[in-house]
Amino acid sequence: MPVEIERRFLIQGDSWKEYIQNFNYIEQGYLISSSSGWIVRIRQEKGEYKLALKKYINKMSNHEFEYIIPCNEGEVIMSLTDFKIQKKRYYLLVEKQEWIIDCFEGNNYPLKIAEIELQNLKTILQLPCFIFKEITGLKSFSNYELSQYPFTKWNKEEKNNLLNH
Repeated sequence: MPVEIERRFLIQGDSWKEYIQNFNYIEQGYLISSSSGWIVRIRQEKGEYKLALKKYINKMSNHEFEYIIPCNEGEVIMSLTDFKIQKKRYYLLVEKQEWIIDCFEGNNYPLKIAEIELQNLKTILQLPCFIFKEITGLKSFSNYELSQYPFTKWNKEEKNNLLNH
């Protein structure tokens, strides 16, 4: 059973840009109304549409299944989806580790989140200098939650509480 193990972080500054290997634009739409069970997502990336099924296991792990679907079907599903996010995804190589930086657009601008997928829960991680704060497991920063309640709608108190958590 496919399991995704990842850690997520807020970043600071622009020093991460020197490690960019590639980038692309992503739009994601969410097809369910509750984050308590399976999350069903559609993603458009590089002209391809994928449906994903995700289920929370623990703070760093999720079951994740992805399926490519025909573009014409993906376009229809995306057009009928109310809860979406847009982001520019950068792929970095830092000290032989592959990192992703998501720079959110639209209602989640200027949020930037770094993430790294790990082989297992015991993987030792060297944190780059641009890492500010770990947010692994904080649901408010999940893409699903950001599609429901975007960063630009958070009030100052909410931002302070989550950023100083």
